[in-house]
Amino acid sequence: MIYQKTTQLLETLRVELQQLEFWSAVPPSTQALKSSAPFCCDMMPLHSWLQFIFIPKMQHLIANQQPLPTKIAIAPFAEVAYAKDSHRTRNLIAILVAIDLLLSTQDARERH
Repeated sequence: MIYQKTTQLLETLRVELQQLEFWSAVPPSTQALKSSAPFCCDMMPLHSWLQFIFIPKMQHLIANQQPLPTKIAIAPFAEVAYAKDSHRTRNLIAILVAIDLLLSTQDARERH
């Protein structure tokens, strides 16, 4: 059940990123992908991290029935990252809140 709900939210996230025109056909550089900063914030915008790191990693975990993260807080970072464009990105942030809540609840942890 947790995998199904997470998959649905990841698809909703993908669609929202595309609607905001944050989806890119060009991946970040190899150097950017090696960043050790949270969300690779020193090397790429948050939406690139979501597209090229977060979504694929989560899809890999789901496909292989591996445990999903249980302590996740992307939405607070997104609120700061998109503060100047908060009206336009409010749906994106709401989706990230939903992902954070789903994965961070005790109920989700018990289903792994």
